[in-house]
Amino acid sequence: MITLKHATSGILKECPTGFSFTTFFFGFLVPLFRKDLKWAAIMLFSSIAYGLLVEELNIPVGSTIALPFCFAFYYNEQFIKGALESGFIPADETSRAWLVEKKILSPEPPAGV
Repeated sequence: MITLKHATSGILKECPTGFSFTTFFFGFLVPLFRKDLKWAAIMLFSSIAYGLLVEELNIPVGSTIALPFCFAFYYNEQFIKGALESGFIPADETSRAWLVEKKILSPEPPAGV
């Protein structure tokens, strides 16, 4: 979990990292509760389309786990990127280090450059 802080308002936001079990089990409801309407819509409509495709092609039921599994790996990082784009910055050095390690933020240039 990393902490982000809004650059102007100072609002703190706790952001989970890594695999999202909540997204895996609850799907589009997770971004909906996080007020991330873009990703809620993407997850909802892609889940509907995927479900229709699986039914139409008579694909075994076990393969329906593929889409939620992909979203569970992908969503937390997308949520963090969206927060950074909307004016949030790392609230502490641990959060900054994680963002640099995952190549979401570039490392700061050396002092005096």
